[in-house]
Amino acid sequence: MEYIDQSASNLLLTIVKGDLDMTQFNILSEEKIQYPDLKIISRIIGGSHIITIQSKDIVLHEIFACISVKDKKPFLLCKPLKDIESNVFLKFENQLNYQFSSSCQTSEEGFNKLQEIEILAKNRKTNNKHGLIFEFPGNNDSAPKTIIYTVLMGKNIEIKTAHSYPNEQKIVFTETKVKLIGGNSEITI
Repeated sequence: MEYIDQSASNLLLTIVKGDLDMTQFNILSEEKIQYPDLKIISRIIGGSHIITIQSKDIVLHEIFACISVKDKKPFLLCKPLKDIESNVFLKFENQLNYQFSSSCQTSEEGFNKLQEIEILAKNRKTNNKHGLIFEFPGNNDSAPKTIIYTVLMGKNIEIKTAHSYPNEQKIVFTETKVKLIGGNSEITI
């Protein structure tokens, strides 16, 4: 893979409901958590990450990347990192609540948090947890890295990500929380 110099300031949060053409993305790594009424797919892509959550008849895609998404239908949300001032909260058809937050820290400030998420992602060997780590080629001593850690607890999904940009000495952290609502049963592990 060829090194592409990207900037944390180019990150966009795009939320798409329904089908999304995945062929437009360079998918580098992918993992799934799947149950009869729920599927969570985490993907590391050339520009950062995509999280897909499918619960009953709703499909939601979170694309947090340094690339623009191409889709024929309007996005539910498309905001650059700098315009995400606090939590993003969306509610979907009495089926799920979605919350996204992000923070940008210097590499020095975020080092311990990056290590913590990486350890969680590496120790993912259960039905309700998974993690992905991808180290991109770089031209610095420290390679750019994307980490995704996902855990499912009953009707709650928590996803933590870290995106390092050694060329800028920055790390961007995100946290996505999804609460499945409606229905009588929780997902049992």
